[in-house]
Amino acid sequence: MSEIFSPFVRWSAYTAKDMNHPDVLEIEPIDTELFETQYSTNLRVKVNKEEKVLPIHNFESNNKQLLNLYLKAKKQNKIKEGKKFKLHTWMGISKNNFPIRRFGLVF
Repeated sequence: MSEIFSPFVRWSAYTAKDMNHPDVLEIEPIDTELFETQYSTNLRVKVNKEEKVLPIHNFESNNKQLLNLYLKAKKQNKIKEGKKFKLHTWMGISKNNFPIRRFGLVF
């Protein structure tokens, strides 16, 4: 029997290209424990009050920024079930001059 997941957050829906004017998602963790699928490490959350699965790290990507931010904030007890925070995201440029998704957490 396979698990049924809520819809995944699709990063392609967020198109901001300026860190000073990012896309902002209001996140409320349903569970603070990460889980893995075949493709990514994820978190069960409510995004703007809708239950979703938030991909924290895609296994095909070297970009671990969101995973590292999440683990650091959790270690500092900033992330708790039901405690809302804001996730800022935008498309930046990597040190190799390629497009890369960037993140910021605001508590």
